[in-house]
Order: sequence, then structure tokens, then C-alpha cells
Amino acid sequence: MPQSDSVTVTLCSPTEDDWPGMFLLAAASFTDFIGPESATAWRTLVPTDGAVVVRDGAGPGSEVVGMALYMDLRLTVPGEVVLPTAGLSF
Repeated sequence: MPQSDSVTVTLCSPTEDDWPGMFLLAAASFTDFIGPESATAWRTLVPTDGAVVVRDGAGPGSEVVGMALYMDLRLTVPGEVVLPTAGLSF
């Protein structure tokens, strides 16, 4: 990993350009990561405002070094009632 003199991290909503870095971070974190095709399908479960990223630096091209997200899921509870729920990840 390259050395960085940066002391600035930025927390923000991901842009379209951040998703490949998010997939790379997931693959580095979990050796059984699902791969790019499945990850693209999995991404459809994440609402527009359902993710945040942390970037090393503040400028364009700064690397994604952290993330958190939730997915829109449904949960069946007793009585066969289905409720919306959030599936937290990372």
C-alpha cells in the first residue's frame, strides 16, 4: 500500500465513481467476496441515501478507505406479517 502524508479524511455520500472502490474494499476485507456481477445486483438493495464512504483526502480521486451501508430488506414476523427492515453492513 502506498505511503500517504494525508491527514484529512472525508465522510460523504458515495458518488457513482466510488462504487468500484467500495467493491475493492469489500473484496480486501472479505476473502469470499461475491464478485463484480453479484455485487452489482447486491447494490440494487442499497437505497440512494443508504451508504456513506470515508475517503483519504478531500480532493477528486481520493481513495475510499471506509464505508457503511444498509440494504432495504423485508422481515417476516410471527403471524406471517412482513415488515420493512434495514440490513446493516460493513
